[in-house]
Amino acid sequence: MAYVQGSAYELPFEDRSFDASLLLLALHEHTEAERTRMLHEAMRVARDVVLLADYEAPLHTRIHPAWQVVRFVEHIAGPEHRAGFLDFVRQGSVTGLLERHQLSAVAEERSHFGTMHLAAVSVARHPDEQSV
Repeated sequence: MAYVQGSAYELPFEDRSFDASLLLLALHEHTEAERTRMLHEAMRVARDVVLLADYEAPLHTRIHPAWQVVRFVEHIAGPEHRAGFLDFVRQGSVTGLLERHQLSAVAEERSHFGTMHLAAVSVARHPDEQSV
C-alpha cells in the first residue's frame, strides 16, 4: 500500500483515477473559493460518484441540542475555522453548495440528529464536469 501526501486543492492523481471520492467534514472550515476547488478536484478524480458529508443546520436551531454542541465545538476551534463554518452554514451548507454548482444528489441522508447532510453526486450526471 502506498501513501500519497497532497492537497485537496490540487490532488496528485490523474482524471478519473478512483471509482469515488469523499469530502467528509472537509468543506465547512474553508472559504468558498477553497470549497469550490476541493469539489472540482473531487469531481475530477472520480469516475462514478463524489460523496459529501458535512454540517447542515436543522430546523429550529435555537432549540436543537445537537446543533448547539456543533456550534460550540466550531466556536472553540478558532476564529478562522469558525469563520469558515459560519460562512458555510450561511450559504446553505451542503444543500447550498450543491445548488451553487448545479449538482443533484442521487442519494441523500441526514444523520447525527439532523446536523449532518450526506449526499452522493454522480459524476456522470453532471452536465459539465469542468465547470464545477
